[in-house]
Amino acid sequence: MYRISNSGSYHSGTSSHITVPMDSFLELRCSVDSNPVSSVIWMKESENYTEMSQITAGLNSSKVKMTNLQSEDEGIYWCLVNNSYGWTQASVKVESEGDTWLWIFIVRSIVVAAFILILIALNCL
Repeated sequence: MYRISNSGSYHSGTSSHITVPMDSFLELRCSVDSNPVSSVIWMKESENYTEMSQITAGLNSSKVKMTNLQSEDEGIYWCLVNNSYGWTQASVKVESEGDTWLWIFIVRSIVVAAFILILIALNCL
């Protein structure tokens, strides 16, 4: 589950890909209903994520909160759940859309500038 507003509701489902605007809020939530109680940890790109972000952990759940999403926050996040019966996991890929739109703007601007230069060069002939 995830939400893209600090006061918004959670989106549920099986989405394995989330695209979020740069500089925005994102909270990933992993919760399970288990007996016995499970421990829940987050990994990012196969690294333990506990030192890198705001983590809220409780019994059978954990949240990762990013208040100002940056390009270094992009990647695959893994929720790992463990109890005496074993492990299970789920993942989600987080991407920001700010960089993509910036590149599209730059490329389009270069194409328009090149077109204008060609028109000027043709008029000079």
